[in-house]
Amino acid sequence: MSSSSNQIPPNGALGIQLVQCGGTIDKDYPSALHGFAFEITDAASARILRNISTAYQVSSVITVCRKDSLEMTEEDRVKLREVCEQSNYYRLLITHGTSTMVQTAQHLAEKGLNKTHRIVITGSLLPDKFKDSDATFNVGCSVGALLASNEPGIFIVMSGAVYPYDQVARDPEGRFVSIDNPLAHAGDDPGIEHFLSKKDRFNAGED
Repeated sequence: MSSSSNQIPPNGALGIQLVQCGGTIDKDYPSALHGFAFEITDAASARILRNISTAYQVSSVITVCRKDSLEMTEEDRVKLREVCEQSNYYRLLITHGTSTMVQTAQHLAEKGLNKTHRIVITGSLLPDKFKDSDATFNVGCSVGALLASNEPGIFIVMSGAVYPYDQVARDPEGRFVSIDNPLAHAGDDPGIEHFLSKKDRFNAGED
């Protein structure tokens, strides 16, 4: 494959393969009566893009798993890699839990996919089913990142920013930042409860 940005790769052209791994973006309220835990359901990326008129092809979703990313195993990442390798598409949009998406990106890069495909991994801090979710924004930014160039690579896209997979970290608030950011560190993901509580405090005028 030519490295020239003027050459559209032969495999997949301007189409995008959607891949689901689960995570907060796909969580919903429990379907069971009196349930308490969130459930991971259908892929938000497909739901978001279904209502958009596009000049490019968007594939049906391939579901690798429906897990919190802390529960993803090495076998799950191997399955994801195989899905990417076997896809007819050059561009892939992977939705994933935020806790370990960087580790997954690193796994794919170690297997050479950063040289053969253009891959974006995204997720959200609140579920797509929530009114104030960042899911639609993140999926839209991910599509833009995929179509902006023909160069191969693996990227993390969150909150309007596009990071090469090896140039991103988390800050103390759990936000994705450049590794050059003074607040960047490999801290724990604060989880959905953290962002829900921040939103509640903001709505109450406390934050």
